[in-house]
Amino acid sequence: MNLDIFRKINKINRKVLGRINQLVPANPFGITNRNRPIGPSDQLNPLGPMERPDQLNLPVKVVDWTFSVWETLLGNYFFGQTEMLTFGDGYNAWGALINPTDSGVDMFWNVYTFSNFSSQPFTAEVWANSMPPGQGIVSKNIASANQMLNPPPMPKITLQYGDRVLQSPTQGIYAFTRIVEPKATLTRHDFQGMIIIPPGGSVITYLRSPGKGNIQSRIAFGWWEQDSSINREMVKKLTAKA
Repeated sequence: MNLDIFRKINKINRKVLGRINQLVPANPFGITNRNRPIGPSDQLNPLGPMERPDQLNLPVKVVDWTFSVWETLLGNYFFGQTEMLTFGDGYNAWGALINPTDSGVDMFWNVYTFSNFSSQPFTAEVWANSMPPGQGIVSKNIASANQMLNPPPMPKITLQYGDRVLQSPTQGIYAFTRIVEPKATLTRHDFQGMIIIPPGGSVITYLRSPGKGNIQSRIAFGWWEQDSSINREMVKKLTAKA
């Protein structure tokens, strides 16, 4: 966590609060303290004093962040993409997020992007906890979303890809399909981590050949990682209460 961010936010909050205190008088309606004896001048103000903002037992400021932004601040959010994938004429391609069995983290899948650089559409299939075909190549095009951290954290999840393959993924679940239009990018970025992949699992996006002619595409992902043991303990507590 970068504490400098929160120090700057608190400094700004104090400046804003000080300005409010200058603009708002201590008792703008002339209301008096109801806990003392009421005098003749108090008859029109029986409700007590109007408190200043700094006298209220309330939060100074509420920041509404998405959970993915919070994970970015913690250094747990990552993004990356494959190299250019070439497929067609019966050959297929794939990109995947692989969670190693010894990673110790759960992967919260948040974003996928398919970029079609060709003049014909293709079908993208999404598989969960499946085995990808062929020998995967580990992508080097990954980074932490929080570039303020030095050194930047590295993910436990690996981003892999392969092209010119004939086989389909095996085992697991064939979850859903998307059509990617020619010369276009298809993005889904509202999962908000609803798809959770434990150690030993995977998410595979499989690009199926549309027929004759070559297709070129890139696949990009965004995800965050959390300690598996903490998540298991939280789930245990939630199910016990239910």
